[in-house]
Amino acid sequence: MSINEAELVLDKARFARIVGESQAQDTATQLADAFSTQVAQIVDDISNLLDGEEFPERAVRGLLHRLRGSAEILGAGLLSDLTRSLLEHDQRTFNAAIKMTLPSLFETIDQTLAEIQTLARELKPRP
Repeated sequence: MSINEAELVLDKARFARIVGESQAQDTATQLADAFSTQVAQIVDDISNLLDGEEFPERAVRGLLHRLRGSAEILGAGLLSDLTRSLLEHDQRTFNAAIKMTLPSLFETIDQTLAEIQTLARELKPRP
């Protein structure tokens, strides 16, 4: 991913292309809703795991991997890049990195969801 791609919160062309390839009438909204639901569950799961006494690194890494994959598919470059950089930490530095980056991760998720919802409304077919 180039620096310019990583700076994008959402690659609108990629999102529009995914929607355009579908035959469904309301694909953009359905895609945005599904992504929002999945991300909300991942955020809740990560938050719950980090609130515990023991830090289950493997479980958190799995959730970050799911988040990165979904973000990459939709063209959410900034979110994909941020999760990828967290996953690149080794066991020794991962715990500190996730705790330090969590506020930025959640802010990026909020920005991404807002852009996806906005674009979904723009791409929604008019009656």
